[in-house]
Amino acid sequence: MEDGLMTAEDCVAAAAELDRRSPARFDPEALYVRLDRARRSRHLSWRALCAAADVDPGVTSRLAYGTSPTVTNLSRLLVWLGDTDIRPYLTKET
Repeated sequence: MEDGLMTAEDCVAAAAELDRRSPARFDPEALYVRLDRARRSRHLSWRALCAAADVDPGVTSRLAYGTSPTVTNLSRLLVWLGDTDIRPYLTKET
């Protein structure tokens, strides 16, 4: 640490230590709830949402049962939501 500021290496080390102590995990249910809210407000069916987001309809079905999407599908769904921040869909719960 120089002049009270953390170097990039210090930041990476600190983040890794925090992650070891309480790793975050993706919460598919939180994404599903957010998608459902947006879908309803836009008066869309799940199939229409999937078509607009360019994902297979099975992706949202699997979200409903707690299965995480692939990074590609997650990106497409977040773009459809107009959101690129994944933090609301992370949890410390195991």
